[in-house]
Amino acid sequence: MALAVPLALLPWFWIAHRNGNACERNGFIGQVQHFTFHQDCFEEHSAQSEYRIRYDELNHALEGKHAFYFSISTGETFIIGKENGELNAFLREHVTRRQNAASKGLLTLLVVSMTLTTVFTNIEYNKPDDAIAEMGDFDDAYVIRSWVNALYCFVAFLWLVVVVCGVIAMIRKNKRSNRKLAEKIILNGVACVIAMVLVLAIGGTTFVYFLNVPDQFRNENGTYTVKVPSGSGTKDLLYTSAGPFYLRYLRPMTDSEDTDPNISEEEWEAARNAENQTMHNDLESDDSS
Repeated sequence: MALAVPLALLPWFWIAHRNGNACERNGFIGQVQHFTFHQDCFEEHSAQSEYRIRYDELNHALEGKHAFYFSISTGETFIIGKENGELNAFLREHVTRRQNAASKGLLTLLVVSMTLTTVFTNIEYNKPDDAIAEMGDFDDAYVIRSWVNALYCFVAFLWLVVVVCGVIAMIRKNKRSNRKLAEKIILNGVACVIAMVLVLAIGGTTFVYFLNVPDQFRNENGTYTVKVPSGSGTKDLLYTSAGPFYLRYLRPMTDSEDTDPNISEEEWEAARNAENQTMHNDLESDDSS
């Protein structure tokens, strides 16, 4: 990819384009290679081969302690010794940093995604009670806080960005290669298919996960109302804080105002049974009258 050239490098580009900076080194099999560097490309001349390669066609451009390493799609690597200060500055600014910017950005995004995925996995795995309550029994059940679920959504989005950017980078790299057109089409097609499968897998997993995430609302006294699905629609349950990542179940709720954390589930059920018994007695007295 082409980037704007810093003004400070223009003198070096002019010198490189006018005079053709060059350096020599001994190859792995003893041949002498001669390099000529221009503003947008470099040439390699030896007894066995000749190349004219644009800088944006390089697969990799790395700077070592004593040399620069340029690799092309055929697998060959050119080693340019650091014997010329102006040439070193030119290659460092114009080639190495430009080639590494996109790959470093993608690598950084990948590391961030993997780190956040590890964090979320540990939070989910270490949940005190991971059992999903069955038949209305929510005793000792824990749920993950809303901000952790938001983190999961953000991580899923990051992975989608990584997949899309990765396949774009692969296609651009394949476009610069010297492969035949049919090979490029096949490789690009495979990359796109893999990307679509990964996008569908990430999106589907995220969708299924959030289908089972209950809504949470913080009450004025610091407790939480958690709405969970039930046979008749949704049921309001009272939760309390259990650390920065989790909420712990307390008891069912009569209505949105029933948020007293000091009432245990047994006391709440006894009160409901008493109310039901009172209503039943009232109905019987009405019928008898």
